Amino acid sequence: MKKYLSSFLLFCFLIIGVPVFSIAALIDLGNGVLQDDRNTENSYDDQYWIQDLNLFKNMTYNEQIAAIANLTITGFTSATNWRMATYSDLVNLESLYPMWSNTSTIADAFTPTETFGGHPYWSARYDREFYSSNPSDPNAPYHYEANIWLNSDLIYSWGLNVGISDSIISVGAFVTANASPAPVPEPTSMLI
Repeated sequence: MKKYLSSFLLFCFLIIGVPVFSIAALIDLGNGVLQDDRNTENSYDDQYWIQDLNLFKNMTYNEQIAAIANLTITGFTSATNWRMATYSDLVNLESLYPMWSNTSTIADAFTPTETFGGHPYWSARYDREFYSSNPSDPNAPYHYEANIWLNSDLIYSWGLNVGISDSIISVGAFVTANASPAPVPEPTSMLI
């Protein structure tokens, strides 16, 4: 009886417990694209990320938006609607891992934009407009920049609320896309 009970409990844990405790990841697809694997049950919900934040560095905000709109990845047709990530996209990305695991796995998945204090540093724009309190500000308009850095305790930190001028070119861009649905074939008629 004990053997059956322990087998039943192990079975229940494997069926119920493992999915609850499994941790999501950013999967490196090997072509410069990362896949958020939380939505693998519904592939049409998959979210993809461009791994190299530097692809859009040395560009103004408007130049980044234009370059992203023209982005194609040879042989990759799962997503074709690339866009600059929004605040919601980044909050969703940050939620990939519980707070206790910090952001190191997210940071390690993306190519750093620079080295700061001997440590990698990620600095990339995202599509959320920042409003200057000065209407005659010569640096306006602004959008936000997201940063990931190592703090003094060598723990990764994540910042989403830094406004930078659209003319600044020293930052990359977080770029994402949702899965593109497979094309539906046109119905054909048969002549009888």
